Amino acid sequence: MVVLQIDCEGFEGEVLKSLDLNVHRPALIQFEHGHMLRRDLNDLERRFSAHNYEILTEGVLQTV
Repeated sequence: MVVLQIDCEGFEGEVLKSLDLNVHRPALIQFEHGHMLRRDLNDLERRFSAHNYEILTEGVLQTV
């Protein structure tokens, strides 16, 4: 199983936006989202859902 763990001091959203989910399909993606704007998090959730990822949230970690 391929797991992608992202922790890049506030730039998680930018890294995740650049991830080509048509090429790279990790089974699990985990990242901090406590600092992200709700709008940006919603955009990422829509994007991941469109690629059949399930969204799990616990504390400040987001797992897809």
